Amino acid sequence: MTPHEGRSHCSIVATITSASSPSQLNQYLRSCTSKDVKEVLLASILPGSQDPLALLNARDHTLGMLYILSVRLHTVASDKPLWHHIEGFYRDFIPEHARLAPNQVTLLATGIRQFAEVEGNPKLAIAPLSDLFVKYPPTLSHLTTIHPIFLMVCVTTCHFTAAIPVLAHSITTNWSAAEELFEICASSPGSAASAIQMEALKKLALIQLIYRGKTSPPSKYMHPILMRLFKATPYSIENEQQLFANERTLGLITQALDCIPRWAIKKLTTIYLTLHLSDIGREVGISDENEVKSLILTSHFSCGLPALFNDLTPRSTRMRSWMLLLPVQRRLKSVSFPGSKLRN
Repeated sequence: MTPHEGRSHCSIVATITSASSPSQLNQYLRSCTSKDVKEVLLASILPGSQDPLALLNARDHTLGMLYILSVRLHTVASDKPLWHHIEGFYRDFIPEHARLAPNQVTLLATGIRQFAEVEGNPKLAIAPLSDLFVKYPPTLSHLTTIHPIFLMVCVTTCHFTAAIPVLAHSITTNWSAAEELFEICASSPGSAASAIQMEALKKLALIQLIYRGKTSPPSKYMHPILMRLFKATPYSIENEQQLFANERTLGLITQALDCIPRWAIKKLTTIYLTLHLSDIGREVGISDENEVKSLILTSHFSCGLPALFNDLTPRSTRMRSWMLLLPVQRRLKSVSFPGSKLRN
């Protein structure tokens, strides 16, 4: 390291230790010099053979340690950090500060995995990656770039139980945003329909079935050839299961099928206000009243279903139920729910 680089390195460490604004420090670390020079500086030790990590702690210098660790773990010629620095970071880092630099967090996670592999002990990465996975996202239902890295380590080392905290939480899905983005992709202007647009249109249809209970009319900007090709796409789950698995859409199709009872219940409860839970369950093929209630409550929050039923009132008389169910039965015969043929 040249004398000028040494002064620059000392300046970076001094800025890290004196910074009071995490967002301003992150901006400084991103743009203080060119990428190549910055990596050389962050991967080096201070003049006098002093390790800058020895001057920092994760609680007070989360961003500084994050940048230094992530660079040093990926720089071949650098002195690799001592393991206790890595453990100290994962144990004490401030999540809100780390979220300002998501790319560095990803680099750090992959660096930890590679470091453990080079050491000949891949399972060494499980504990720090587990701490990062639990603390870094706002909630455990947020999908992050840490998920695949951590799960891969758990699988390759056969430590499957360590992955339970990941698998035990469902991932939050913004169906509305997904619908919008897939529609934008499928409707992008062009002289011809592309394979990417076809894939987006398939996903769009599945998202709409899950989110709305039906597919919406195609955008007027969508290429007409794309729609003709799409209509020829097979949608029989029993006959085309392997196709959907190959196209990575089987999970969405399964979710769409699972939503059929929920949308069927919504159609009933938005029209008939006095149906008992058992009556609703009978019409949608569910005998367990608790399951029907759970579906209705789930639909209320995820599908915008108004709370139009009253399961606390006494059961309707047989004659009243019979009179109420007559129009329901007639209506159900005339209504086909999306994907209903697929469940037979």
